[in-house]
Amino acid sequence: MKKLLSIIGCCIALGGFAQSVQLLDSSQSKTSYRGLSVVSNQVAWVSGSKGTIGKTLDGGKTWEWLHPKGFEKRDFRDIEAFDEYKAVAMAVDSPGTILKTVDGGHSWQMVYQSHVPGMFLDAMAFLGDSGVCIGDPINGRFWMIVTQNGGTTWKEVPFNQRPIADAGEACFAASGTNIILIKEVTTLLSAFVTGGKKSRLHITELNTGENMNNMLAITQGQTMTGANSVIWFNDGFLVAGGNYNQPQVSDSNLVVMAPGWPTPDAPVPAFNGYASCIAAMHDGRLIACGVPGVSISAGSAKFRAGTRPQWKSISPTTYHVVQKAKTGDAIFLAGANGKIGRLVP
Repeated sequence: MKKLLSIIGCCIALGGFAQSVQLLDSSQSKTSYRGLSVVSNQVAWVSGSKGTIGKTLDGGKTWEWLHPKGFEKRDFRDIEAFDEYKAVAMAVDSPGTILKTVDGGHSWQMVYQSHVPGMFLDAMAFLGDSGVCIGDPINGRFWMIVTQNGGTTWKEVPFNQRPIADAGEACFAASGTNIILIKEVTTLLSAFVTGGKKSRLHITELNTGENMNNMLAITQGQTMTGANSVIWFNDGFLVAGGNYNQPQVSDSNLVVMAPGWPTPDAPVPAFNGYASCIAAMHDGRLIACGVPGVSISAGSAKFRAGTRPQWKSISPTTYHVVQKAKTGDAIFLAGANGKIGRLVP
């Protein structure tokens, strides 16, 4: 774990910006999507408000709309799809709930639910059948549950093994991407980022319950500031966020923690403002989205000192989440007003 917290940095070579975002669907115009899971170039799932879950099997040309019975008013802020049949969807609060389908969304089983006061689930992450779900702090520690069977059953992490939260520190259910799982040789690590009054990277060794944390060089100190999204990229962390109430400000919305980057404690300007999600593309470039629109990096990202990321806006449309296909190179986006998009040449 110490190795993870000592790595810092990123550099991006210059290149072209030929891509644009094609709007695929906006039929569910009263829905806000923050959950997205892209299985392949053809199969993708989205989830959002008003109990809405969607699935495409043809690369986004057509969508099947699913509304799990009894959960029509819930807000599904995250979804993890394993294929065209199996998926796990997370509803945030009142109560915190996780559903699973194994028949393509035609039926759903409730696999976890908590009525604990103050419950607010934020995001899930999976690595094979292993999964973790993070929630806002309760009694001073972040809520954390884990699964070892693809989300069929969940177990609450013992209270004294959950990361401790500082006053005013919480997670944002902005894009379902503020937590990731990292496989090391003998253990599985959970890494998640926070925001609000304090923005930190928390790392938990799930086998032992050992916790570490590190302050993030990102705008913070107010309720709607801090980190929203984290990825593990070229043996380092990239963290995106900003100030939701000042979405056009881009002076400190990217954190780079990787080998060769000399200034992990300095803010990094990037994107075109506030970002709710960041993802890596198949060719090594980066893409980020948020309230001001979609930005893409120039050229493939490499980790070394001496240069700073170069970015360009490719769309002014607000998207909350962007994801690359697990198998394939397709990039899908989803956001407010029922908008679903795909990156095209």
